[in-house]
Amino acid sequence: MKAFLLSVLAIGCAASMYAQPNLSAKTQRVNNEALSQVTTAKLSADVKVLSSKSLAKDVKLQVVQTQSGITTKRIITNRAQAINPMAAKKVKPQEAASGISLSEGFEGSNGSASWQPAGWTIESKGEPFESEYIEVWCVSTASAYNPSANGTYYEGINFSTKYKDEWLITPEVTLTDYPNLYYYAYVSPVFLFNLNNVDWDALEFTKKEVAANLEVLVKASDETEWTKVKDYYDEYKDYSLSELLEISNEELEKFSIDLKKWAGKKVKVAFRYVGTDGNTMFVDDVMLSNPAIEARYSYPLGSLYYGMTKDFNVLSLSMPTLPVYQELTWTNTTEETGIATQWKYQDWATNEVLTTNTFDLTQTYKPDYSSEFTCRNNCYNSPILTVSKEGAAPGDYSIYSYFQAGGRAEWKIDGEISVFGLLPFDINTEGLNIATADADMDEATPVFGYNKNVDKFWTDYTFQGQEEEGEGVKLTAILNYYFTQEKPIVYDEAWVAAKGLIGENANFKLEIIPLDDEGMMEAPIASANCKGSDMVMTEGGTKNFYNIPFKFAAPIVMSQDVCAMYVIRLSGFNDSTNVSYFAPYQSTIDNPDGYALGWIEKEITMGGETRTSLSPTAYYTGFHSFAIAIDGAYPWLEAETNEIMLPSSGTADVALGSYYDGSKLTATQADGSPLPAWLSVELSGRYGEAKATFTGKSKDATSCDVLISAPGVKQVINVATEGYTAITDINADSDAQTVGIYNMCGQRVSGDLPAGIYIIRQANGKTQKVIKYSSRLS
Repeated sequence: MKAFLLSVLAIGCAASMYAQPNLSAKTQRVNNEALSQVTTAKLSADVKVLSSKSLAKDVKLQVVQTQSGITTKRIITNRAQAINPMAAKKVKPQEAASGISLSEGFEGSNGSASWQPAGWTIESKGEPFESEYIEVWCVSTASAYNPSANGTYYEGINFSTKYKDEWLITPEVTLTDYPNLYYYAYVSPVFLFNLNNVDWDALEFTKKEVAANLEVLVKASDETEWTKVKDYYDEYKDYSLSELLEISNEELEKFSIDLKKWAGKKVKVAFRYVGTDGNTMFVDDVMLSNPAIEARYSYPLGSLYYGMTKDFNVLSLSMPTLPVYQELTWTNTTEETGIATQWKYQDWATNEVLTTNTFDLTQTYKPDYSSEFTCRNNCYNSPILTVSKEGAAPGDYSIYSYFQAGGRAEWKIDGEISVFGLLPFDINTEGLNIATADADMDEATPVFGYNKNVDKFWTDYTFQGQEEEGEGVKLTAILNYYFTQEKPIVYDEAWVAAKGLIGENANFKLEIIPLDDEGMMEAPIASANCKGSDMVMTEGGTKNFYNIPFKFAAPIVMSQDVCAMYVIRLSGFNDSTNVSYFAPYQSTIDNPDGYALGWIEKEITMGGETRTSLSPTAYYTGFHSFAIAIDGAYPWLEAETNEIMLPSSGTADVALGSYYDGSKLTATQADGSPLPAWLSVELSGRYGEAKATFTGKSKDATSCDVLISAPGVKQVINVATEGYTAITDINADSDAQTVGIYNMCGQRVSGDLPAGIYIIRQANGKTQKVIKYSSRLS
């Protein structure tokens, strides 16, 4: 398994960090080019190493500087670690009420390193020392790695090998009757701990002690001591090192603290950074108010997400992938009445952030040919929904970092393209694990897979130990449920992530099965098999890691023209001869929209009959789905015109916008038959540089509907030619009506013609050569 990088960031609060970034609106976090550079830097070694320390033979701690100047701490290990990112924390507000005592997003910064909002103070209680960085809390320009919660600036403090005790304190304000503290913070849990106390060979702490911590404290005007209301080290102190390494937060997270103890009082709130050699932390959007409305929305139905590569790598960004040239709707699911809404979204044409007050957000996105990166990864910021209501604090909501419009789940890393496949869930927010009936992973029963105990488990579950002779249950398949889009998705390969012990002669099967309007399975439209000898395996202790690839015989094109919904069904693993253990990976956090996308198929024998039973994983473990990744793409093909007139003998180009390279496109007549002998078409280029070159040669005026196509896309262009006739073939009829005059190059001409030789085309199809003399010679 390839190395997994844990990246934690530092900010530089020197004056040069305060330059206003080139953002078109406050909520625009990063443009496509910046996103390309940032993510590549995170996932690759394309950085300047400032220091490197070997912690074990296969573990290093590095401080690096990226191309954009950001200083980063990271731990590099090539050990096979479980991929189980912590889900995004969601604040569950109380009943909405009125009143905001304090709201500060630090957007008033004037660029000065010493600027703080009015009434905010800094107290330094540690030992003073000099450094190239400002060592106190300071307002910093947000980086693309850790975008601010809302806008351009946030409060941040650098890590240091010196002891720090730095306090960021709010103004004194009077709290409401139902006060809560809301804020966003970036804290990387593993660097809360002293990493000198680690046995890196065993990947275990020898002693747990704090390195640098973030505390939140409150003090009322009639109190002499501060009261601690949140301690980040205390919250993570029971985590193992492996668990801490798996938590790699990429953005600031939202937190909420109940302050009802101080209701109606005048208070101050402090954010205290204390300790030595931790890492950089950020705080943003601090609010003291009554509970806010919980705004929520759903991504367009059927959204798919970047998954994992065949060698178990995961992109550290949440990336829903959606089609282009199709209306997409983000549905407002806020559970409040009488609300006012505002959406902030990134416009596809200008890259600016626009607003609308519609209840739902509907937009159409198109390809962006401005750079190599945007052609491949046409990324946009996720929309932000703000909901307000009289008597309540407003609520904001956004889910996932970005989305990609069109194309494939692929990313360029270290100059190489990595293909992640598409899943029905987001690994970064919904996690990844296997479901077992016991805690002991070595002997645990994989309830959605196979070992010698699985069928007994489901028999006991179904009959509760009351089955009669001959009755039982056999798990036969797992399935994922998919909604189709108006525009097609195309794929010819898929892979399934699992743990197991699988023999070379095992034979797994993957099928694509449409569902009818009632949700019943119809006949499969495609299937593929994979033998155990063809599976991609990485040793992982008592159980191995598998990515099980399936290659379909032809590309699969799925859209609403085919069906409204379908399933992908995996079977063949319930095989006692060739499979000792099979446990498929699945999401671990409920689908945010409550969709039951993961299903299981069982054969239940009862009363002398065996029938197939389908049920969702939601009945057992939650609203989860399986890690069945499809190597899919949302293609497109556009033409600048759908009608051309060829010269009598020559060529004409039609500019195309194409996901596919020209070598992947074909040109036929509209009915699929070969092109006529008088016409040839050359297809070349890709994206905004694609074109079709038409070459024609016909003695007669004629036309042809040309179909340019590839899996999932097509364009029909009507091609006509004016024909040509050699001078020796002229057969004139002086009484026929003239319908066209051409020069000797075959170009149509009109008006007051100069002296010369011309070809006249007549209504009866005949042509005539004429010579026009100048008036001086006539």
